[in-house]
Amino acid sequence: MPFDENQIPLHSRLQIQRGEAEPQPLYYRYPTPVHDTLAGLDWVLGNLQPTRLGVVGTHIGGSLALMLALTEPRSIHAVAAIEPVCDWTALDEYCTSTNSPATSRRRRHAPVDLVPLLEARERFFASHERYFDSFASPILFLRSPGRDTPKVFPRYRTGPEYPIPVRVVGEDDPEEEPDLWDPYELYDEIDLSNSKSSAVDYSGQEAQPPARRRKALSRWPPYGLDYGNSGPPERYSRQPVKRLNVTLPWVRIFTFADHQSKESTSPSAIKSPKASTPTSQVSEVDETQGQKAPTRRRRTRNDTVLSHQATEMVDVMRRACFFGKESGFGEKRVTLSSVGVSSSDTSTSDAATSAPEQREYLSEAITMRTGSWLAETLDLDIKENLKADNTRTRDR
Repeated sequence: MPFDENQIPLHSRLQIQRGEAEPQPLYYRYPTPVHDTLAGLDWVLGNLQPTRLGVVGTHIGGSLALMLALTEPRSIHAVAAIEPVCDWTALDEYCTSTNSPATSRRRRHAPVDLVPLLEARERFFASHERYFDSFASPILFLRSPGRDTPKVFPRYRTGPEYPIPVRVVGEDDPEEEPDLWDPYELYDEIDLSNSKSSAVDYSGQEAQPPARRRKALSRWPPYGLDYGNSGPPERYSRQPVKRLNVTLPWVRIFTFADHQSKESTSPSAIKSPKASTPTSQVSEVDETQGQKAPTRRRRTRNDTVLSHQATEMVDVMRRACFFGKESGFGEKRVTLSSVGVSSSDTSTSDAATSAPEQREYLSEAITMRTGSWLAETLDLDIKENLKADNTRTRDR
């Protein structure tokens, strides 16, 4: 997507400069990227005053773009997120807390991007409770994390001897799952002392792990957001709490995926740009109106955490953000675009293509598709507004 005068780059203070020592946490750790993004949006709206505004982001930038879609829906018309990090809290679900023998895990492999995401989480968040914030993990605007906040920042052993990262257990990080901090569990000292006298002694039994919490869905937008804190209190106390009448912007999430043929179950090989791959070999699957929500597919070694999160984010947004709308409205408003190469169109000689070249080639293809979709969507808004104005004029 070439740069022109209608595009405004937003540089958030998150990246680490090459060749530089460990940077100051003030400039790259959360919530600084969130503050920079909101400040940039305020500047654009206050100085440029665009009639239509679209937001594009990649990885963490895609996470910030989705955050804007859910918090500033009246100011943004369309959001395109390329492989966004939607849920930092879900990374622990791909790991294990016990160092079991390798024979029992030889068939299991962690996603290829799990370890880099774990390392990024440790660098970008000063404390563990900060990545439980909805502004950092935008999917938490729409559902609960499904787990309690841990007492300490979880760290894992990684490497060739650990196909699945294993949690490091220390004095401050006990292995038992009950040692999780639940912010909703507050005990009164008097009640606790009274309960000890009548409690049954289970010291001889093994401690059972707590039941897994359900990831409860929340409606968007929540009730009461249209009532501010300013003004006379009697003005709001007499009005019933109502739901904010706002529609989610157009959202499309782009992700890389392995599109495999029915005859083959091996991971697909992607041709290099040097091999002059035809455009027909680069496939794109869109979840559009009239189709069901994204379904789970068979996992392969090339599956990624970000592709799973993209599928889940689209499904959750469709189910949480369009209560009361007609059937198919959410499927049209929020879509998923999986970009990949079919293994049936590639030869074995191209399978040895280096991963960076494959990634660079797909990144160029997905960037072009992102720009085309964003331009078409913004033009569609203009046509719909003109059509609505013409309808009102005829009615008069």
